Amino acid sequence: MKIAFKFVKKEPVLIGAVILAIVTCFFVPPSLEYIGYINFETLARLFGLMLIIKAMSRIRAFQILAAKILPKIKTTRGLVTALVFIPTFFSLFITNDVSIVTFVPFAIIVLGMCDKTHLILKTVILITIGCNLGGLISPLGNSQNLYLFAYYDLPSTYLIRNAYITSIAAFGLLLVLCLTTKKEKIESFEDKKREIKKGKLSLYAVLLLLVISSVIIKHSFYYLIVFGLVVAIMIFVDRGAFKSVNYSILVTFLAFFIFSGNIKNIQVVSNFLSKIIEGNEYWLCIGISQFFTATPTVIIISQFSNNVLPVVLGSCVGKNGSLIASLSALVVFSMYTSSVEDKPLKFLGQFTLYSGLFLITLAGVGYLNLLLIN
Repeated sequence: MKIAFKFVKKEPVLIGAVILAIVTCFFVPPSLEYIGYINFETLARLFGLMLIIKAMSRIRAFQILAAKILPKIKTTRGLVTALVFIPTFFSLFITNDVSIVTFVPFAIIVLGMCDKTHLILKTVILITIGCNLGGLISPLGNSQNLYLFAYYDLPSTYLIRNAYITSIAAFGLLLVLCLTTKKEKIESFEDKKREIKKGKLSLYAVLLLLVISSVIIKHSFYYLIVFGLVVAIMIFVDRGAFKSVNYSILVTFLAFFIFSGNIKNIQVVSNFLSKIIEGNEYWLCIGISQFFTATPTVIIISQFSNNVLPVVLGSCVGKNGSLIASLSALVVFSMYTSSVEDKPLKFLGQFTLYSGLFLITLAGVGYLNLLLIN
Protein backbone atom coordinates (compact mmCIF):
# COMPACT_ATOMS: atom_id res chain seq x y z
CA MET A 1 0.00 0.00 0.00
CA LYS A 2 2.84 2.37 0.90
CA ILE A 3 4.56 1.67 -2.41
CA ALA A 4 1.35 2.45 -4.33
CA PHE A 5 0.83 5.68 -2.36
CA LYS A 6 4.41 6.80 -3.04
CA PHE A 7 3.98 6.06 -6.75
CA VAL A 8 0.73 8.07 -6.92
CA LYS A 9 2.40 10.96 -5.08
CA LYS A 10 5.44 10.84 -7.37
CA GLU A 11 3.65 10.38 -10.71
CA PRO A 12 0.24 12.11 -10.55
CA VAL A 13 0.42 13.36 -14.15
CA LEU A 14 1.34 9.92 -15.48
CA ILE A 15 -1.54 8.28 -13.61
CA GLY A 16 -3.97 10.97 -14.71
CA ALA A 17 -2.87 10.62 -18.34
CA VAL A 18 -3.26 6.82 -18.30
CA ILE A 19 -6.73 7.06 -16.72
CA LEU A 20 -7.88 9.62 -19.32
CA ALA A 21 -6.52 7.45 -22.14
CA ILE A 22 -8.27 4.35 -20.81
CA VAL A 23 -11.61 6.17 -20.37
CA THR A 24 -11.58 7.48 -23.95
CA CYS A 25 -10.85 3.96 -25.22
CA PHE A 26 -14.44 3.02 -24.29
CA PHE A 27 -15.71 5.68 -26.71
CA VAL A 28 -13.17 4.97 -29.47
CA PRO A 29 -12.31 1.24 -29.36
CA PRO A 30 -8.61 0.41 -29.82
CA SER A 31 -7.59 -0.20 -33.43
CA LEU A 32 -4.65 0.24 -35.80
CA GLU A 33 -5.68 3.91 -36.10
CA TYR A 34 -4.14 4.44 -32.67
CA ILE A 35 -0.70 4.19 -34.29
CA GLY A 36 -1.48 7.39 -36.17
CA TYR A 37 -2.06 9.22 -32.87
CA ILE A 38 1.52 8.71 -31.74
CA ASN A 39 4.22 11.20 -32.65
CA PHE A 40 7.18 8.83 -32.87
CA GLU A 41 9.61 11.66 -33.69
CA THR A 42 8.98 13.24 -30.30
CA LEU A 43 9.38 9.97 -28.41
CA ALA A 44 12.56 8.99 -30.28
CA ARG A 45 14.25 12.36 -29.79
CA LEU A 46 13.17 12.61 -26.17
CA PHE A 47 14.43 9.12 -25.34
CA GLY A 48 17.74 9.68 -27.13
CA LEU A 49 18.21 13.00 -25.38
CA MET A 50 17.42 11.60 -21.93
CA LEU A 51 19.73 8.64 -22.50
CA ILE A 52 22.71 10.80 -23.48
CA ILE A 53 22.18 13.29 -20.67
CA LYS A 54 21.91 10.52 -18.09
CA ALA A 55 25.19 9.11 -19.38
CA MET A 56 26.83 12.55 -19.12
CA SER A 57 25.46 12.95 -15.60
CA ARG A 58 26.94 9.59 -14.63
CA ILE A 59 30.43 10.97 -15.34
CA ARG A 60 29.41 14.23 -13.57
CA ALA A 61 30.30 16.24 -16.67
CA PHE A 62 28.05 19.23 -15.99
CA GLN A 63 28.98 19.61 -12.32
CA ILE A 64 32.70 19.33 -13.03
CA LEU A 65 32.53 21.90 -15.83
CA ALA A 66 30.59 24.29 -13.60
CA ALA A 67 32.97 23.72 -10.68
CA LYS A 68 35.87 24.87 -12.85
CA ILE A 69 34.12 28.21 -13.41
CA LEU A 70 32.72 29.02 -9.97
CA PRO A 71 36.01 29.40 -8.00
CA LYS A 72 36.80 32.45 -10.15
CA ILE A 73 33.76 34.31 -8.76
CA LYS A 74 34.33 36.57 -5.73
CA THR A 75 30.90 37.99 -4.78
CA THR A 76 27.48 36.57 -3.94
CA ARG A 77 25.90 38.59 -6.75
CA GLY A 78 28.22 37.04 -9.31
CA LEU A 79 27.82 33.59 -7.75
CA VAL A 80 24.01 33.64 -7.85
CA THR A 81 24.06 34.95 -11.44
CA ALA A 82 26.44 32.16 -12.50
CA LEU A 83 24.49 29.45 -10.65
CA VAL A 84 21.31 30.58 -12.42
CA PHE A 85 22.62 31.21 -15.94
CA ILE A 86 24.87 28.14 -16.26
CA PRO A 87 21.92 25.68 -16.01
CA THR A 88 19.77 28.10 -18.04
CA PHE A 89 22.34 27.87 -20.84
CA PHE A 90 22.53 24.08 -20.63
CA SER A 91 18.72 23.83 -20.70
CA LEU A 92 18.82 25.06 -24.31
CA PHE A 93 20.38 21.71 -25.26
CA ILE A 94 19.36 19.21 -22.58
CA THR A 95 15.79 20.38 -21.71
CA ASN A 96 14.68 22.28 -18.62
CA ASP A 97 13.88 19.21 -16.51
CA VAL A 98 17.29 17.58 -16.93
CA SER A 99 19.15 20.85 -16.32
CA ILE A 100 17.16 21.55 -13.15
CA VAL A 101 17.63 18.07 -11.70
CA THR A 102 21.36 18.30 -12.47
CA PHE A 103 22.14 21.79 -11.20
CA VAL A 104 19.76 22.50 -8.29
CA PRO A 105 21.51 20.00 -5.96
CA PHE A 106 24.85 21.39 -7.19
CA ALA A 107 23.78 24.97 -6.32
CA ILE A 108 22.65 23.88 -2.85
CA ILE A 109 26.05 22.27 -2.22
CA VAL A 110 28.04 25.26 -3.55
CA LEU A 111 26.13 27.84 -1.48
CA GLY A 112 26.54 25.64 1.58
CA MET A 113 30.31 25.46 0.98
CA CYS A 114 30.41 29.28 0.80
CA ASP A 115 28.35 29.61 4.00
CA LYS A 116 25.66 31.47 2.02
CA THR A 117 22.71 29.20 2.73
CA HIS A 118 20.40 32.23 3.04
CA LEU A 119 20.65 32.56 -0.77
CA ILE A 120 19.63 28.99 -1.57
CA LEU A 121 15.88 29.60 -1.79
CA LYS A 122 16.14 32.53 -4.20
CA THR A 123 18.79 30.77 -6.27
CA VAL A 124 16.95 27.46 -6.77
CA ILE A 125 13.72 29.29 -7.65
CA LEU A 126 15.51 31.42 -10.26
CA ILE A 127 17.26 28.32 -11.64
CA THR A 128 13.84 26.70 -12.09
CA ILE A 129 12.41 29.76 -13.82
CA GLY A 130 15.53 30.30 -15.95
CA CYS A 131 15.61 26.73 -17.21
CA ASN A 132 11.90 26.90 -18.06
CA LEU A 133 12.61 30.06 -20.09
CA GLY A 134 14.95 28.06 -22.34
CA GLY A 135 11.85 26.93 -24.22
CA LEU A 136 11.49 30.47 -25.59
CA ILE A 137 14.67 30.04 -27.63
CA SER A 138 15.45 26.39 -28.27
CA PRO A 139 13.40 23.52 -29.73
CA LEU A 140 15.23 21.39 -27.14
CA GLY A 141 14.45 23.78 -24.28
CA ASN A 142 11.68 21.57 -22.94
CA SER A 143 9.92 18.34 -23.81
CA GLN A 144 6.78 20.10 -25.05
CA ASN A 145 8.91 21.95 -27.64
CA LEU A 146 10.19 18.62 -28.95
CA TYR A 147 6.56 17.65 -29.51
CA LEU A 148 5.45 20.97 -31.00
CA PHE A 149 8.38 21.23 -33.40
CA ALA A 150 7.70 17.70 -34.64
CA TYR A 151 3.90 18.08 -34.75
CA TYR A 152 3.90 21.39 -36.64
CA ASP A 153 7.10 20.55 -38.58
CA LEU A 154 8.75 23.80 -37.50
CA PRO A 155 12.25 24.94 -38.55
CA SER A 156 14.82 24.99 -35.74
CA THR A 157 15.05 28.81 -35.90
CA TYR A 158 11.29 29.31 -35.49
CA LEU A 159 11.47 30.62 -31.91
CA ILE A 160 14.46 32.87 -32.54
CA ARG A 161 12.62 34.50 -35.46
CA ASN A 162 9.18 34.73 -33.87
CA ALA A 163 9.54 34.85 -30.06
CA TYR A 164 12.60 37.10 -29.68
CA ILE A 165 10.59 39.96 -28.13
CA THR A 166 9.36 37.73 -25.31
CA SER A 167 12.79 36.10 -24.95
CA ILE A 168 14.57 39.43 -24.49
CA ALA A 169 12.06 40.50 -21.84
CA ALA A 170 12.27 37.13 -20.06
CA PHE A 171 16.05 36.87 -19.82
CA GLY A 172 16.36 40.59 -19.08
CA LEU A 173 14.04 40.20 -16.08
CA LEU A 174 15.94 37.09 -14.96
CA LEU A 175 19.25 39.00 -15.06
CA VAL A 176 17.77 41.95 -13.13
CA LEU A 177 16.54 39.63 -10.37
CA CYS A 178 19.96 37.97 -10.15
CA LEU A 179 21.69 41.35 -9.93
CA THR A 180 19.42 42.49 -7.10
CA THR A 181 21.22 39.97 -4.88
CA LYS A 182 23.07 41.78 -2.10
CA LYS A 183 26.76 42.00 -2.97
CA GLU A 184 28.76 40.14 -0.34
CA LYS A 185 32.33 38.95 -0.54
CA ILE A 186 32.83 35.20 -0.62
CA GLU A 187 35.92 33.24 0.20
CA SER A 188 37.43 31.29 -2.67
CA PHE A 189 36.65 27.63 -2.44
CA GLU A 190 38.18 24.68 -4.17
CA ASP A 191 36.08 21.72 -5.04
CA LYS A 192 37.78 18.34 -4.92
CA LYS A 193 39.90 17.91 -8.00
CA ARG A 194 38.01 15.70 -10.41
CA GLU A 195 38.85 15.00 -13.99
CA ILE A 196 36.29 14.56 -16.71
CA LYS A 197 36.51 11.35 -18.70
CA LYS A 198 37.36 13.18 -21.91
CA GLY A 199 36.91 10.19 -24.23
CA LYS A 200 33.36 9.49 -23.07
CA LEU A 201 32.52 13.19 -22.89
CA SER A 202 33.59 13.68 -26.51
CA LEU A 203 31.52 10.71 -27.62
CA TYR A 204 28.46 11.91 -25.71
CA ALA A 205 28.89 15.42 -27.15
CA VAL A 206 28.87 13.99 -30.70
CA LEU A 207 25.74 11.95 -29.93
CA LEU A 208 24.07 15.03 -28.45
CA LEU A 209 24.86 17.00 -31.61
CA LEU A 210 23.33 14.19 -33.66
CA VAL A 211 20.08 14.40 -31.68
CA ILE A 212 20.07 18.18 -32.10
CA SER A 213 20.66 17.74 -35.83
CA SER A 214 17.59 15.48 -36.02
CA VAL A 215 15.51 18.53 -35.07
CA ILE A 216 17.13 20.58 -37.84
CA ILE A 217 17.26 17.98 -40.62
CA LYS A 218 13.71 17.18 -41.66
CA HIS A 219 14.34 14.01 -43.72
CA SER A 220 11.63 11.44 -42.96
CA PHE A 221 13.91 8.70 -41.66
CA TYR A 222 16.85 10.72 -40.33
CA TYR A 223 15.54 10.82 -36.75
CA LEU A 224 15.18 7.00 -36.82
CA ILE A 225 18.78 6.61 -38.00
CA VAL A 226 19.98 8.90 -35.20
CA PHE A 227 17.82 7.07 -32.65
CA GLY A 228 19.18 3.67 -33.71
CA LEU A 229 22.76 4.91 -33.67
CA VAL A 230 22.43 6.46 -30.19
CA VAL A 231 20.85 3.33 -28.71
CA ALA A 232 23.38 0.97 -30.34
CA ILE A 233 26.40 2.99 -29.15
CA MET A 234 25.04 3.43 -25.63
CA ILE A 235 24.48 -0.33 -25.30
CA PHE A 236 28.22 -0.81 -25.71
CA VAL A 237 29.43 2.29 -23.86
CA ASP A 238 27.12 2.65 -20.84
CA ARG A 239 24.26 0.20 -20.42
CA GLY A 240 23.64 1.55 -16.91
CA ALA A 241 22.30 4.78 -18.40
CA PHE A 242 19.25 2.89 -19.71
CA LYS A 243 18.20 2.15 -16.11
CA SER A 244 18.42 5.84 -15.19
CA VAL A 245 16.12 7.13 -17.93
CA ASN A 246 12.78 8.49 -16.68
CA TYR A 247 10.49 6.23 -18.68
CA SER A 248 7.40 7.68 -17.00
CA ILE A 249 7.80 10.80 -19.19
CA LEU A 250 7.62 8.67 -22.32
CA VAL A 251 4.58 6.76 -21.04
CA THR A 252 2.92 10.07 -20.11
CA PHE A 253 3.41 11.38 -23.64
CA LEU A 254 2.09 8.12 -25.09
CA ALA A 255 -1.03 8.25 -22.90
CA PHE A 256 -1.77 11.87 -23.85
CA PHE A 257 -1.29 11.05 -27.54
CA ILE A 258 -3.94 8.35 -27.23
CA PHE A 259 -6.24 10.58 -25.16
CA SER A 260 -6.03 13.58 -27.51
CA GLY A 261 -6.37 11.35 -30.59
CA ASN A 262 -9.51 9.72 -29.20
CA ILE A 263 -10.97 13.08 -28.16
CA LYS A 264 -10.49 14.33 -31.71
CA ASN A 265 -12.44 11.30 -32.98
CA ILE A 266 -15.39 11.87 -30.63
CA GLN A 267 -17.29 14.23 -32.91
CA VAL A 268 -19.40 16.04 -30.30
CA VAL A 269 -16.42 16.72 -28.04
CA SER A 270 -14.17 17.60 -30.98
CA ASN A 271 -16.62 20.20 -32.33
CA PHE A 272 -17.08 21.73 -28.90
CA LEU A 273 -13.34 22.02 -28.24
CA SER A 274 -12.66 23.40 -31.72
CA LYS A 275 -15.10 26.27 -31.11
CA ILE A 276 -13.60 27.09 -27.71
CA ILE A 277 -9.94 26.81 -28.72
CA GLU A 278 -9.93 28.58 -32.09
CA GLY A 279 -8.63 32.14 -31.62
CA ASN A 280 -8.02 31.66 -27.88
CA GLU A 281 -4.97 29.37 -28.01
CA TYR A 282 -2.53 31.74 -26.32
CA TRP A 283 -4.60 32.49 -23.22
CA LEU A 284 -5.92 28.93 -22.94
CA CYS A 285 -2.37 27.50 -22.98
CA ILE A 286 -1.35 29.89 -20.22
CA GLY A 287 -4.50 29.42 -18.12
CA ILE A 288 -4.92 25.65 -18.35
CA SER A 289 -1.20 25.09 -17.72
CA GLN A 290 -1.61 26.59 -14.24
CA PHE A 291 -3.72 23.58 -13.24
CA PHE A 292 -2.64 20.69 -15.51
CA THR A 293 0.99 21.58 -16.42
CA ALA A 294 2.12 22.79 -19.83
CA THR A 295 2.92 19.56 -21.69
CA PRO A 296 -0.50 17.82 -21.60
CA THR A 297 -2.14 21.19 -22.25
CA VAL A 298 -0.32 21.76 -25.55
CA ILE A 299 -0.71 18.15 -26.71
CA ILE A 300 -4.48 18.54 -26.48
CA ILE A 301 -4.79 22.13 -27.75
CA SER A 302 -2.48 21.52 -30.72
CA GLN A 303 -4.87 18.83 -31.97
CA PHE A 304 -7.51 21.50 -32.54
CA SER A 305 -5.46 24.44 -33.80
CA ASN A 306 -3.12 25.40 -36.62
CA ASN A 307 -2.32 28.78 -35.05
CA VAL A 308 1.25 27.81 -34.27
CA LEU A 309 2.79 30.84 -32.57
CA PRO A 310 0.02 31.35 -29.97
CA VAL A 311 0.30 27.68 -28.97
CA VAL A 312 4.11 27.63 -28.81
CA LEU A 313 4.42 30.98 -27.06
CA GLY A 314 1.50 30.35 -24.71
CA SER A 315 2.93 27.00 -23.64
CA CYS A 316 6.31 28.56 -22.79
CA VAL A 317 4.80 31.51 -20.90
CA GLY A 318 2.39 29.13 -19.14
CA LYS A 319 5.26 27.27 -17.46
CA ASN A 320 5.45 30.25 -15.10
CA GLY A 321 2.97 31.01 -12.36
CA SER A 322 1.68 28.19 -10.17
CA LEU A 323 3.81 25.41 -8.73
CA ILE A 324 1.81 22.94 -10.83
CA ALA A 325 2.46 24.72 -14.15
CA SER A 326 5.84 23.00 -14.46
CA LEU A 327 6.58 19.54 -13.09
CA SER A 328 10.21 20.55 -12.59
CA ALA A 329 9.04 23.17 -10.06
CA LEU A 330 7.44 20.39 -8.00
CA VAL A 331 10.74 18.49 -8.12
CA VAL A 332 12.65 21.54 -6.84
CA PHE A 333 10.03 22.03 -4.12
CA SER A 334 10.66 18.46 -2.98
CA MET A 335 14.46 18.91 -3.12
CA TYR A 336 14.38 22.10 -1.09
CA THR A 337 12.00 20.96 1.64
CA SER A 338 13.79 17.63 2.06
CA SER A 339 17.42 18.78 1.96
CA VAL A 340 17.51 22.45 3.04
CA GLU A 341 14.60 23.32 5.35
CA ASP A 342 11.18 21.76 5.81
CA LYS A 343 9.20 24.97 5.27
CA PRO A 344 6.84 24.32 2.35
CA LEU A 345 4.85 27.53 2.83
CA LYS A 346 8.03 29.62 2.73
CA PHE A 347 9.06 27.99 -0.56
CA LEU A 348 5.56 28.29 -1.99
CA GLY A 349 5.34 31.98 -1.07
CA GLN A 350 8.69 32.90 -2.59
CA PHE A 351 8.13 30.77 -5.67
CA THR A 352 4.69 32.27 -6.30
CA LEU A 353 6.13 35.78 -5.91
CA TYR A 354 8.95 35.29 -8.43
CA SER A 355 7.16 32.99 -10.87
CA GLY A 356 4.00 35.10 -10.70
CA LEU A 357 6.04 38.16 -11.64
CA PHE A 358 7.32 36.33 -14.73
CA LEU A 359 3.83 35.09 -15.61
CA ILE A 360 2.27 38.56 -15.48
CA THR A 361 5.18 40.24 -17.28
CA LEU A 362 5.60 37.63 -20.02
CA ALA A 363 1.86 37.17 -20.58
CA GLY A 364 1.65 40.86 -21.48
CA VAL A 365 4.88 40.94 -23.50
CA GLY A 366 3.94 37.68 -25.23
CA TYR A 367 0.58 39.11 -26.29
CA LEU A 368 2.37 42.16 -27.69
CA ASN A 369 4.76 39.75 -29.40
CA LEU A 370 1.80 38.05 -31.11
CA LEU A 371 0.32 41.34 -32.26
CA LEU A 372 3.63 42.48 -33.77
CA ILE A 373 4.65 39.18 -35.39
CA ASN A 374 1.32 37.78 -36.63
